[in-house]
Amino acid sequence: LLVDGPVDVLDDVPVDVSVDKPVDAPAATVALTDAVTELSLVRPGEGPYQVAERVLSSGESTTSHDEVMALVRAMQEQYREEFPEDPNMAGLKVNHQFLSTENVDSLLNSISDPAMKDSIAAKLFTTAESTTADFDTMIATDGLTVFAPPASGVTDFFSEVDGMNYEGTIEDRNDGAITKVDIDNFLSASVANNDMSESSGDPLRDKYVDSLKSISENWDSPEMAAYKDSNGAMTRESFAAGMGMESLPQTQEALAEPIDADQSASSLVLNETAAELSQIRRGEGPYQVAARILSSEGMSASNSEVTALMRAMQAQYRQENPDDATMAGLKTGDRLLTAESAADILEKIADPVLRASIEAKILSTETSRLDV
Repeated sequence: LLVDGPVDVLDDVPVDVSVDKPVDAPAATVALTDAVTELSLVRPGEGPYQVAERVLSSGESTTSHDEVMALVRAMQEQYREEFPEDPNMAGLKVNHQFLSTENVDSLLNSISDPAMKDSIAAKLFTTAESTTADFDTMIATDGLTVFAPPASGVTDFFSEVDGMNYEGTIEDRNDGAITKVDIDNFLSASVANNDMSESSGDPLRDKYVDSLKSISENWDSPEMAAYKDSNGAMTRESFAAGMGMESLPQTQEALAEPIDADQSASSLVLNETAAELSQIRRGEGPYQVAARILSSEGMSASNSEVTALMRAMQAQYRQENPDDATMAGLKTGDRLLTAESAADILEKIADPVLRASIEAKILSTETSRLDV
């Protein structure tokens, strides 16, 4: 089907063919949802400009003209690679799909300006991964509340849930593994004992019950499989493995407690792997660096973690280089995460649960303030 009207091809827009393109795709792949795929389809009378503007304006973040033009050029280049016989895009058809799971990485890599690439990637990332991001947020908050060891002197509600398996043997009741049956039994008992949210008189129990309900509701989702053990149950160890952590930090209440002087942020030690992987490679920016650091040594990284570390490193760079707000001066070989800057970068991550998870991945375990 041909376009029903003139197509804005933007022939006067040069295609970015910089030689400084990255050799490899980003460490973390952006997957597009059906909604974003729909937004990237050409409508009657449209060209790449209208599509780029619509996609980048679909989220809550503001979009600059420079961002729209950078994505336009990337989509133009992608189209010309797919249809070399149509360099002027005169044959662009209605319903042509500019963005897909298969081409989004290479499309982002054609944007040579690292800061611009990171900004666009973050917007596509947020828009495209809304479902995954919601699950990641649930795991990072409710999951840690349910499975992380409690602060000193706080009731270990996990043990209470573990003890609810009345269908098993006495030994099974406190074996360190919980199932959906255990969770639902605990919730039922909480209802019977008037210990549900906002009624128990114990704020910590209320929060735990709310988080446990969220875990129960998501128990059968495919994403939850990574957090279960070989028997389909969940333990603190299996949940830590699913989070890509060797061990879990204490609950958020413990993180909010004052830190002793000998455990302050200035005493934290960046692990050698994270320091080495923080070096900018050709054509890269903070997005690629954050994804590589957090996905190293077999660890898994959530979208929320990559984005949080990326933004913190961007903020640190701009703080250290106030005359380079666009990060145009970022060079191959520069390090975005060093032993000297690690503490400041971590402090720029406002979400305490995300910060704790990232700390556990980039700091030497023997010196991390999160060890329990």
